[in-house]
Amino acid sequence: MRSNFPVSAKTSQNQATPWVAGLLLLLLTNSAVGQSASSAPASTAPAQTAAPARPAPEVPPASVADAVNPFADDKNLPTPIKWPTSGRPRINVDIHPELFDGLTVLVTDMNGPDFAWQFESLDDWMLTPPGYGESAAFVFRPQPKVRLSFVLFGPGELLPSFSADGITHYLAAIRAVEPKQFVLLTPISNNTKLLSPESFAGFQAQSVDYAIVSTDIVMHHEWFLDLNGQYVLQVALAGPSALVDKVLPSIKFFLNRSTVRKGLNTRPPSPTTPAAPAATASASAAG
Repeated sequence: MRSNFPVSAKTSQNQATPWVAGLLLLLLTNSAVGQSASSAPASTAPAQTAAPARPAPEVPPASVADAVNPFADDKNLPTPIKWPTSGRPRINVDIHPELFDGLTVLVTDMNGPDFAWQFESLDDWMLTPPGYGESAAFVFRPQPKVRLSFVLFGPGELLPSFSADGITHYLAAIRAVEPKQFVLLTPISNNTKLLSPESFAGFQAQSVDYAIVSTDIVMHHEWFLDLNGQYVLQVALAGPSALVDKVLPSIKFFLNRSTVRKGLNTRPPSPTTPAAPAATASASAAG
């Protein structure tokens, strides 16, 4: 109390009076505060007496909250696919100049078993001999550790289904080779039907990202294209993480700027006149 109500030099000779006066002053002050608090609006009282409220926990977006890692439980892993035992059918690649609107540009023709697909040529990429499990392959000229491969599969030959679940079984086979080095980077939820759905040249595609971590980190970005049910085309980009991120936009542009020249149902019958193409074909055969 003395610290709150110091006694001046003039009153120090009589200590009782200042002490009592100070006590009375304190009591009166507390009484006045209590009266003002009781007469104040009810909405302001809790702010004076209640402890500060804790911030509410952040609720993650549904897409994040629902995401699961299908490889988190070692006792309940997806069944790996069985790799095709035969080599992959080759896609013959021809890079050549063509004249477009008076300008000469380089184009890339990819000719499969029964289709022809044309792309704009990739800058800074060069053709390289495909490996046993590849149909065609390119490497990044400034850094050949970055590889772009095309792998052709028949329907049902690689994926049990063209869905997130089918790709999960494919990833299980990748993981089985190096389970401790495999890191899945694409969230997969129990309700996911398609993984990062995209469309290239009118074909439905899904993509997935994963990494193999050892002394180096090798990033893998892979697309799976449904070629109208005739084939599944896997396009795989792999290399050091920073370089893969750098070239990824150009690969997407490359896939988008493509045209099927032959095969793969390039001219499907009109849904309004489904019988017209068959009739034309019959007439041609009769002639």
